[in-house]
Amino acid sequence: MQYSKINDTLGHAAGDEVLKTLSWRMVNCVRVTDLLVRLGGDEFAIVFSNVSHDELGLMRRLQELRTAISKPIVIDDKSVTATCSMGVAFFPQDGDTPEELLARADRAMYEAKDLGRDRLRVSHVPGDGLGI
Repeated sequence: MQYSKINDTLGHAAGDEVLKTLSWRMVNCVRVTDLLVRLGGDEFAIVFSNVSHDELGLMRRLQELRTAISKPIVIDDKSVTATCSMGVAFFPQDGDTPEELLARADRAMYEAKDLGRDRLRVSHVPGDGLGI
């Protein structure tokens, strides 16, 4: 269910409770060296430290995160299931600054939503031939 629909049908207190539950689930899926921030509304960003060249390991961790997020949440005797569209950008190939990386990850996330939501999309630099 989309976050705005939770607020509209169950109320803002229920929406806040869903955000708290999802936040704790995300905190439990990242390492203490990673940075999890709420950008606003129902959007979060995670900066994974020391990923090096283990992109496959990171993809596994993101899938674990999506699995944790999608577990039902019971609010006022109603079960709510969240989905998660993710965009991923890698330093330095996708950008040299936090702003560039966030913009690329954001664009990849919107591509994931356009493909049907509840998906993960990896950024690619235009012209690199990697239409991932």
